[in-house]
Amino acid sequence: MSLRTVPLVIFAGLVACAKPKAPDASPTAAPISQIALFYSPEGAQPAQPLRFNGSPRYPDALRRARVEGAVVAHYIIDTTGTVLPGSLKIVKTSDTLFANAVRDAVDGFRFAPATLNGRKIRQLVEHPVYFDMVDGAAKQARPPQPRAVATTDPTVRAPMLLGAMVVTAVPSR
Repeated sequence: MSLRTVPLVIFAGLVACAKPKAPDASPTAAPISQIALFYSPEGAQPAQPLRFNGSPRYPDALRRARVEGAVVAHYIIDTTGTVLPGSLKIVKTSDTLFANAVRDAVDGFRFAPATLNGRKIRQLVEHPVYFDMVDGAAKQARPPQPRAVATTDPTVRAPMLLGAMVVTAVPSR
């Protein structure tokens, strides 16, 4: 019996990007600080979140205290479109309760898996999750999400940047 290896394609960028291309050098191109390069071999299609994905629950204690914050998580989407068990890594968080909310919800996230030449593959992603109060100021302070630019350079090893998820809470009375 021979072992088959499944390629792990590493991306960083928005899930809307599908075709690899060189960075745009035109004068109207986004400034370099607003670009997120990601590796995308020829024939690769990134994972796509399914329309009715779950979302983290705003922690009650932080909602009552009107605390806003963010979590950045890395995880692997497997060939079935689910998060690979044990792959979740919280890279950055403003509060451990927000990180715990993301940990609790990530098992419910569903995706159309990434493909390479029509074959389903695993994909490492970076997923920002923002926790905002409906009348809070966090939205205005957040920088815009970078524009994704695909590259076929295999030395680019950043994870694919998923579109941000925003969890909004109404203050308790």
